[in-house]
Amino acid sequence: LVGSEMCIRDRLYVGHARDGMSIVDINTRTVRNITPDPAHPHGLPGNSIRAMHKDQFGNIWLATNQGLALYNPQKDSFFTFRNDPRNPNSLGSNSIFSIEAMADGTLWIGTDMAGISILNLNDLTLHNPEQIEFRHISATEQRNSLSSVNVKSIFQDAFQNVWVGNYRMGIDC
Repeated sequence: LVGSEMCIRDRLYVGHARDGMSIVDINTRTVRNITPDPAHPHGLPGNSIRAMHKDQFGNIWLATNQGLALYNPQKDSFFTFRNDPRNPNSLGSNSIFSIEAMADGTLWIGTDMAGISILNLNDLTLHNPEQIEFRHISATEQRNSLSSVNVKSIFQDAFQNVWVGNYRMGIDC
């Protein structure tokens, strides 16, 4: 079990290290496990759930080892965002470690080997996924860049400062 869980209404969502996601119905005391299924295009993309986040619109975001997943509980389906090497505005990497919603309505996604990908939730429309664009913050030699492309955690404090925990390179602010 990974330390990712959240309770929404009468359901507990639990992300597992290697076994996908479980949904516990607190009223009926039943558990349903969801794992990736290649035959199901709108299923869970990866079996390692590293982080979960519920945004201000009620969407459930999952950081997986095979992309960023948006889960719709009403339709019981997933929409997956993945890296497309031909598209510089796609998700930076398919290996996601952290998700944090910021006060300005953006979702910051911490990736392995691609720094941070930023999605503006206010502009999010799933009617045309090809038009969804991510901004990126990476590690460069510039003064205001990350110290590492391996972002493990992201946190915004009460003063709106963003703190980034990097693998082997400390903390950026």
